[in-house]
Amino acid sequence: MIFQKKIDRAMKWLRDRNKGEDKNKGEDDELQLEKNDLLAIIISALIVFVPILLVLAFIIYLVM
Repeated sequence: MIFQKKIDRAMKWLRDRNKGEDKNKGEDDELQLEKNDLLAIIISALIVFVPILLVLAFIIYLVM
């Protein structure tokens, strides 16, 4: 392969990374959110879903 050295290096990095995660399996795996993470999640969901809901509402308005 052309990029065999890069692929081997990436695979080695992934193996080393996974070994480190296996050691932490017994610890608390709960997702830790920072202060404004929840607000960012809500805003991003609104940015995605509000335009879709507006288009659907407009289509329903046109049908009726």
